[in-house]
Parts: sequence; structure tokens; C-alpha cells
Amino acid sequence: MGLFWDLYQQSQITTQADRTATVEQRIERLEADMRRTQQIVRAVIERLEKQVGVDLDDDGRIGR
Repeated sequence: MGLFWDLYQQSQITTQADRTATVEQRIERLEADMRRTQQIVRAVIERLEKQVGVDLDDDGRIGR
């Protein structure tokens, strides 16, 4: 019975490791998406600032 219990536990550990890897991959993907979104927002703000001539993000510069 000990052998079967060990196999069962190993199976559970492997299943949990697979789930963890999946969560980590999802987090990495979300972080990459967030970085791309931030880049897009910065580009949009830069273009808007150049267009309207106003410092929209209060960084002390217009269009940079």
C-alpha cells in the first residue's frame, strides 16, 4: 500500500507543479501585456501633447 500512496502523492505533486507553471505563464503574459499597454498609453499621450501643446501627464515636458 505504501508504494501506491507514494505514486499518488507524486502524481498530486506533478499536477500541482503543472498548475503552478500555468499560473506563472499567465502572469508573465499579463505583465507583458501591461508593458505593451503602458507603451501605447505613453505614445498616445506624447502625440496628444504635441497636438494640443499642453503637458497632459504633468511631467514638465510637452511631447516627450
